[in-house]
Amino acid sequence: MLVKFKILGPIFFRGSGEFDPSSRGVYSMGRSLILPTPSTIAGALATLFGSNFSPSQDWISEYISVLGKIAIRGPIISIINKEKTNSSNIYLDFSLKNKLISYDALNSYVTKIKSIIEEENSAKKEKMLDELNRELKGKTISPKIQERIGIGLKVRKENIKVVEEDKGLIYSAQYIDYSFGKHLLIEIYYEIIGESKVKTGSYHTRLGGEGRVCEIMIKEGEIKELLKISEKANVLYVASPILYDTGKDIIESIRSEIDTNVKIYGKVNLLGAGYSLLNNKRKPIYQALVPGSLIFLGEEKNGEELYRNGLGYAKEIGYGTVIPLYI
Repeated sequence: MLVKFKILGPIFFRGSGEFDPSSRGVYSMGRSLILPTPSTIAGALATLFGSNFSPSQDWISEYISVLGKIAIRGPIISIINKEKTNSSNIYLDFSLKNKLISYDALNSYVTKIKSIIEEENSAKKEKMLDELNRELKGKTISPKIQERIGIGLKVRKENIKVVEEDKGLIYSAQYIDYSFGKHLLIEIYYEIIGESKVKTGSYHTRLGGEGRVCEIMIKEGEIKELLKISEKANVLYVASPILYDTGKDIIESIRSEIDTNVKIYGKVNLLGAGYSLLNNKRKPIYQALVPGSLIFLGEEKNGEELYRNGLGYAKEIGYGTVIPLYI
């Protein structure tokens, strides 16, 4: 089953950390992620199709109880061109550089990173990295940033928000906008694998900060309609954050899960899984291998199996999606 989120205009996908003037001081800033987290997507689907929400110690179970025994895979991004509205280009999350990367450029990118890793001469390695960065400029997209200034509010008993006159707190929010230049709109695709309670059709829901309305279209189909899933894999492209508990060696955790030696090119950040309205508390914070990172495998593996199963924690709801490659 394929799920398509159609986004028009600026939107705010809140990252981890406080974005509250009362917590951050007189002036605070909120920066948007370039794409929604898997928790955001799973939450949007659960809101549409859920009817019996029940709190659980395991926050993943809260989603599964509503959505069914599934695995969500994605995101795959389609960007529509203003000049050719009947054509689109496929991109992947490249948060490693805070961009999107063209799917067509993936094999070339991976091959050159492999050569850079294997190069022992530091001067040559640096030169190769500079050349790759220049090459990527024509194969990646940086979102347009819209900054908006606001004043801290307080809520009266009548649930009406008014300006916090005494404190006068100011904040700014940086919104993401893909509808600029040649780009008309962005469509984000996800694949749902398994016994889903999600139903096909066209829906509207609120997504991201300030609850912007987003169109969701759900149909029968597979992600193979958009890109190739390699049967064999010796490299994995990290398409969504791979979560593991903090304090653990992430290389060892991946090696143990895949059952082979691995080399990683990329970056690890701390990432919060969001806020649980059912339990009225924040979900745990994990260490996350950032999208755009590469996992080089010590031996050939079944690519389709790795794609379907995913890696790490919360892979049922979209975290840990990897695109298998064979080079």
